[in-house]
Amino acid sequence: MRRILLRSVPLLAFVVATFVATFVARPSVARAGDLTDVEKAVAAAEADPNKLEAAKTAVAAAIAANLKSAPARMLEARVLVVEAKGKKTSQRAAAYALVFDALRRASAIDPWDPAPFQMKADVMTSMGTPDSAAYAEALRGVAIRKPGDATAREAYTRHTGKVPTLAVGDPMPRVVWKDSAGKDVTAASLYEKGTVVIELYRSAVWCPYCMKQLVALHDAVDKLAKEEMTIVACSPDTAETIGKIEKEGVKERSPFRVRLLSDPEGKTADKLGVLNPETVKPGTPSDAFGLPFPTTIIVDVTGTVRFVKTHGDHRDRVKPEEMLAVGKKIREALGTK
Repeated sequence: MRRILLRSVPLLAFVVATFVATFVARPSVARAGDLTDVEKAVAAAEADPNKLEAAKTAVAAAIAANLKSAPARMLEARVLVVEAKGKKTSQRAAAYALVFDALRRASAIDPWDPAPFQMKADVMTSMGTPDSAAYAEALRGVAIRKPGDATAREAYTRHTGKVPTLAVGDPMPRVVWKDSAGKDVTAASLYEKGTVVIELYRSAVWCPYCMKQLVALHDAVDKLAKEEMTIVACSPDTAETIGKIEKEGVKERSPFRVRLLSDPEGKTADKLGVLNPETVKPGTPSDAFGLPFPTTIIVDVTGTVRFVKTHGDHRDRVKPEEMLAVGKKIREALGTK
């Protein structure tokens, strides 16, 4: 028995040493979600470029431990910035391109995170003479991912003179409407089961062009369903008003088959960049306050905006046939039957 115990000592020592090396000496790898030590290594390199190699090693280990970690990719971008600053002037453009590649990877992992776009804008500013269009797109990326954030919107507007609006390929902003019971309805809940058409209109009470569009959408519900699409229509009409319309219908379409949502005072339309500024001026009647420009947004099951069109003329609307064509393309792209 004594001989067996003596022979087991070297093996036990090896197991203990391996455990310590794997789970104690390298905590950032052992606990994939804990980037505290990696963050400290990157911050140290930012303060002292001589510590860059240690930071690069720590970041590489963190990424290897979790390839889908957006924070790790953001730390990679920060390390690459330190590296770019140390390059010769002739080499910096290529070095900063690597920074932007890292930020694109971070955004691909979490499309709703504004951090990669904010960092890109900050880096471009530090470069001295950022490309105007690319810089504007970075600022827009921040603004649409932070709906309602005055600072983000102002930064974009100051640079472009425009209000940030959605574009195809954007993640659908995390905005909220109200249903006929006055309960919150999140944008994410609308597309979680499949493609959704979000129709923003002015009023189902007094706008004849809106009523005409709502009737067309009601009649197209079954065709849209065949393309695996649902539809909601949103306006500043009150919860009480849309509840009545859902029951009584529009122009003999009863019960109304399109889900209606309320956007009190157009606050959500404003966050989406489609609020008509003329309708929020002092003295505007309450039933015409906070109107959106007529807008159609189509979002797929991943939360990606696949179609968006806003009309400056309130008489113009996207026809159901165009929505169906978009839905067919989405269904084919996602490989559904």
